[in-house]
Amino acid sequence: MYIRRIEKKNKNSEKTYTYYRLVHGYKVGDNVRQQTLLKLGKLEQFPVEKHKALADRIETLLTGSTSMFYNVDEAIETLAQQFVSEIQAKGLFASKKRTPSIGQDPQKAFEEINLERIEEEQSLEIGGEWLCKQAFDRLGLGTLTCPRISLHQT
Repeated sequence: MYIRRIEKKNKNSEKTYTYYRLVHGYKVGDNVRQQTLLKLGKLEQFPVEKHKALADRIETLLTGSTSMFYNVDEAIETLAQQFVSEIQAKGLFASKKRTPSIGQDPQKAFEEINLERIEEEQSLEIGGEWLCKQAFDRLGLGTLTCPRISLHQT
């Protein structure tokens, strides 16, 4: 999601007005589509530098995800909560938040797991290791050695 700036001119006075819209980008096959979710108005009290953070916070609230780098800014949080309420009230965005099972016993929603017996059969994830190796190689750290630790594979 991002905030798009829209400029409109008054035909009679040639004065330009600036408005903002919240836009959601998504893919359909190989094509990228854009949907205006909400007209945000002039956002006069809100600086342009914070528009990205506002759009990110709105997306986080709508999708139910969490951000590792989110710092609480009261102005952003207040506006984000307001806009999310409007979007949800109008049903403009299909939320991916998990909905609780109404009427189900919460105790039945859990499985008991013996942590002593968990085994990993096959791990296909190497993203973190690959990223670190790429960083080491680009920084030239792969050639450094340490008496106790060797970065070279033997």
